[in-house]
Amino acid sequence: MAREGLHLHPETVLVRIDQVVQIRSVRRSPLLLTSVLRPEGPVTPCTCDTKPSRHAILKAVRSDRRPRTLCLGVSVSSMPGLPALSWSSYALAGFAVIIAWKLQQFVRADADLWLLSRRRPPLQAFAGQVVWIIGASQGLGEELAKWFAAHNAHLILSSRRLDQLQRVETLCRNGRVDGQQQTACLPFDLMAPTKDIEAAVERAHDIASSWNPALPGISHLVLNAGAGQAGAVEDTPHQVPEQLLGLNSVAPIRLTQALLPFWLPHQDSLQDQSGGTSRSQHQGPTAEPSASPSKSLPPRSRQQHKRRITVVSSMAAKVPSPGQALYAASKATLHGYYHSLASELANRGVGVTLCCPGPIAATHEGQMRAVWGAQGLTSKPAQLGSGSRLYPSRVASLIGTATYHGLQEVWISKHPILLLGYIFQLLPALGQWIMTIVGPKRVAQYKGGGGGYDLGSMLKRTSEP
Repeated sequence: MAREGLHLHPETVLVRIDQVVQIRSVRRSPLLLTSVLRPEGPVTPCTCDTKPSRHAILKAVRSDRRPRTLCLGVSVSSMPGLPALSWSSYALAGFAVIIAWKLQQFVRADADLWLLSRRRPPLQAFAGQVVWIIGASQGLGEELAKWFAAHNAHLILSSRRLDQLQRVETLCRNGRVDGQQQTACLPFDLMAPTKDIEAAVERAHDIASSWNPALPGISHLVLNAGAGQAGAVEDTPHQVPEQLLGLNSVAPIRLTQALLPFWLPHQDSLQDQSGGTSRSQHQGPTAEPSASPSKSLPPRSRQQHKRRITVVSSMAAKVPSPGQALYAASKATLHGYYHSLASELANRGVGVTLCCPGPIAATHEGQMRAVWGAQGLTSKPAQLGSGSRLYPSRVASLIGTATYHGLQEVWISKHPILLLGYIFQLLPALGQWIMTIVGPKRVAQYKGGGGGYDLGSMLKRTSEP
């Protein structure tokens, strides 16, 4: 039986199907169609261009219009013994590859996969915008200030200690790309009376307006201030719940409510002028409509009318945290309030991003952190980097990415805390069963002076204290 060759494009192969010739892409290999076999006759040689189209191949192998089965013999010189697989087999193989790739991503993840899939913000991501960071004097707040400074944001830095704020301000100015952005320190106590909080908000608004007349006011509020807690429930003094929840929950809410009046009238006017219900309609037919300020701004500036509150919460709000019950309660309160707030203001230009980091390492040796315990509020040295703790610079980068992309809630932690978060999200009963085993041992670690994150010792079979 004589055979004549038909050379094909290196990326196409003909497969045997009924009544149709199909072209399928494969790896870059030289392919050779040796012959076309027909059920009722001898070999029918055919020739074609070196890069045949589907129409050309059909025309070459069909001698009439009658439907028939075409059996195409294909030999692949660089892939001998290539199995003849169906489309479903290739689809399953591709699906398995994707699952394996996602699984290795999850094993190595230090945040939820949705956040890790977001691209890095450009260096000009926050150019012209004013970011007010509460709790910016050290640790994560310091790294957040440096990250936003590196992405060209105007910064207002706040905490109780002016000397530490000035140190961070110097670091931010040295880390700027073009040196054109502004930085200011605004020290105040987040636990101060309401009138002092309102005065601080007004002062921050005036500073921001002087920097950016085209878009007056603060663009982003980052709430990072707070204190931790370590100790069993029975060892916690009675005054701790009021004080800890006051600092971690009530104080951020008070600050937010003091800032919103500066945001909402401006956003309402923008909505009215962009096609919503105009205020002039309520003022009577003689009211003259004002010119829209957004029309004179470039497209990028119009996007900056969107305001955002970034709240640094904790994975303790998503996963039970034995030994930190009050701390977990204070962070869970933030989720209830700010998720509800985001729903209320969804159509008024104000967004909310809740960030839930796990344990964070110290930025340098000797760094202190405020912790509530059996002795009340104390300062303890923060732990340096370890296997379960993320570095503050990494956490700050992920929080900045979530803020830039406008994500509603993100988890930032290593395993096993990240894994527990997914378990509680999908199988809460299983998660609670795991915590009934781990919980007593974690409390015992705190009572023994440990940090509560030594998973190896918690998994050992030890007698109850």
